[in-house]
Amino acid sequence: MKLVLCILVALALGKVGAQVYIRQKSIEDTVVQAYRQHAIAACGLHDAAEAKKAGGPFFDRNLAAPAPHVALAIGQPELDVRIWQTSNPAWATRFRDPFLVVTTRTDNITTTCSYDIRNAKVYAFKRLPDEEQAPGQQVSEVAPVERRVRR
Repeated sequence: MKLVLCILVALALGKVGAQVYIRQKSIEDTVVQAYRQHAIAACGLHDAAEAKKAGGPFFDRNLAAPAPHVALAIGQPELDVRIWQTSNPAWATRFRDPFLVVTTRTDNITTTCSYDIRNAKVYAFKRLPDEEQAPGQQVSEVAPVERRVRR
């Protein structure tokens, strides 16, 4: 009898866990699809202004280039705000606000741009070298910006 009860409890927990996962994944997919084009356009506009500082364009204009990868993230972990500093004006940005992280890879440079969904602005833009940096290729990091983007 205990074995049957344990099996039923395990099945119930599995069902609830699967439902929660499916719900969260569908919400994430919906948000990404709703704001994907806004994020890509905002990162492209920001890149046009910062291309000289950052070492080249964010997007490869070649049609054969792969599409940027867009993922949902909650909070901006790069901000130096502790969880107990709730009076800090950047607390909500650090721990609560949703961001779309747009990532592209060109040659051996991975470029990441964070788009703040709530405030419709590009927040961070940086380039990271992959395993090896090609000689003469410039890699730089642009400090976090607060550039507002029109919708």
